[in-house]
Amino acid sequence: MNANPKFLSDDAVVDAAAIAPLPNSRKIYVTGSRPDIRVPMREITQSDTNESFGSEKFKRVSSVDGGEWKRELKLQDELLQLLGSHLPRELAARRETLGRSLG
Repeated sequence: MNANPKFLSDDAVVDAAAIAPLPNSRKIYVTGSRPDIRVPMREITQSDTNESFGSEKFKRVSSVDGGEWKRELKLQDELLQLLGSHLPRELAARRETLGRSLG
């Protein structure tokens, strides 16, 4: 055997944190590609963002500054005109949709 004896220590230990249950989680089994196969997974319960973050702070960080986005789109116009037909059509369509959604 060519294994390094340094790594075959009889007194090796696993850190307790590595095997401790995760907070707010439980082990579940999901049916695999066949009914007799059960895949172990971990289901983690998370707090609602509004509750843990606060409603006002959540609104502030999740709001969109339409004016800034419109300016950003305008700044890109010249570059996109130079690139022209080398860009996918989907990009132009997405920019148009974004522009309309900003009002």
